[in-house]
Amino acid sequence: MKAISAENLSVAWLDAVDHLLTTPKGKDVNLVVAFRGIDEDPAIRPLVDAFLGDRSARRSEAVYPIETVASTLFPESWYVPERAAQPRDHLYRCFELAQRVHKRVSGEEETYFGRLVSYPGPNGERVNQLEEQVTRLQGQLRTAAPKSSAYEIGVVEPADLRLQVPGRDRLYMGFPCLSHISLTLHGGAIHLAALYRNQGFLRKGYGNYVGLARLGRFFATELGVAVGEIACVASHADAELDVGTKAGLRQLVSDCRDALGSAAPACEVDRAA
Repeated sequence: MKAISAENLSVAWLDAVDHLLTTPKGKDVNLVVAFRGIDEDPAIRPLVDAFLGDRSARRSEAVYPIETVASTLFPESWYVPERAAQPRDHLYRCFELAQRVHKRVSGEEETYFGRLVSYPGPNGERVNQLEEQVTRLQGQLRTAAPKSSAYEIGVVEPADLRLQVPGRDRLYMGFPCLSHISLTLHGGAIHLAALYRNQGFLRKGYGNYVGLARLGRFFATELGVAVGEIACVASHADAELDVGTKAGLRQLVSDCRDALGSAAPACEVDRAA
């Protein structure tokens, strides 16, 4: 197992891509990447998005911007605690409204966020796992000795934490690559650990980290605690040399490292410095 730790998600992503560029075919197994808090360097995302946009123009399959990837896990624009009296309810209502359009336009029944807030339970009911875990954590925080590690987000049911449903998700590739998310309450902070069975670091990696940071901030806001460490385990990690080329990715990493700290100090994702 290879472990990378960095002070913010931008540096963590750069270090992970740097590592993958040293491996055969830009691929590795059991890569653990961790970053503290939910900060990113504001100079890096525009550079990565510009690179992705260039690759998108050259390819027939979709290459999405970081915002699109991040929003599949946590759509930040729907969660507005500073403006909504019941921000969680507002988040869930926005999902329900948007899902009608999503089904009509894309033909897809599920999204990552949908599997977090509206998974079909064993008896056909919809299970909102985010709400369940917020409620459990809030209840524990009202006790003298709150439990630290009894909080898991999956799909089959809250205790069976697999996003790939036995008997139904039989495809070798594609959705879902995320397997589960564990939450840990420790030291006055909420910590996240996510497991991906396959993670493409060019097209998805940075956006995955932004989405996880947003999810961490959601829990922290609802619980009145800080965001601790966010860790992401890739059972299979891929730099996607077929999309970016090794030379192109090396140049992107170099450009990003040169730009670190140039725009403004690292700050919370989606927040101005």
